[in-house]
This record gives sequence, structure tokens and C-alpha cells, in this order.
Amino acid sequence: MVKDYTFNLVLEVDVIADGTGTLVYTVSQKEEFQLIEMFHAATGSFQINNIRDASGFQYTNASATNPLTSALIAQGANEFNHLGKFPVPILIRGGGSIYIDVEDTSSASNTIRLIIPCIRTFP
Repeated sequence: MVKDYTFNLVLEVDVIADGTGTLVYTVSQKEEFQLIEMFHAATGSFQINNIRDASGFQYTNASATNPLTSALIAQGANEFNHLGKFPVPILIRGGGSIYIDVEDTSSASNTIRLIIPCIRTFP
């Protein structure tokens, strides 16, 4: 019997001023994740340069020269100024990983935390 649960995936990375980092989550073999939406809580502004999986599949055409800025990702202060839910949930199958490449744009050290509501499925 398939069981679905709601799950809030929290990923965090510390980056130096104008530095880059990657937030990574690997799904266990016994489950699947559908990533539905994205929120952030960061100590400064940042941008997302890429969202990809372990096979290299790209979930955006964002790049360092054409990024998704943190101003577009919901947080408490700007909850109505964001991308909203993903048009289609991002499915990460058991054993797969999601990678989110970020870059600080605040010119100061930055802790970037993403909160991603998911559906967690145990097939």
C-alpha cells in the first residue's frame, strides 16, 4: 500500500561574501519526494543559479548570468512577491538527489536556508 505524507525539507548552507554553495538532499531508496514549493530564510540576498538532480537533469535554465533572485522566493516579509508553487512538482526517486546551486549577492557572509514543502511517498 502506497503511503503519502507531507514533509518540509529544510536545506542550509553557509557561504562567504559573494561566494557560492550547493544545497543537497539525497532521498533514501525506500521513498520518493515531490518538491512542491520553495521558501527561504537567509541572512542576506542571494540567487539560485541552478536546480538539478544527480543525473544532471536541469529543472531551470537559471544561471549565474540569468539567476532566480531571492526576492522572487517567498519569505515572511515578501510572501506575496514570489514564484509560488512549482508548475509541476519536482520528483526525486529513491536513491536520487536534488542539488540547488546558490550564490551570495549581499557582499557579506550569508546563511541560506531553503524550506521546500514536499509530498513524501513510500511506494
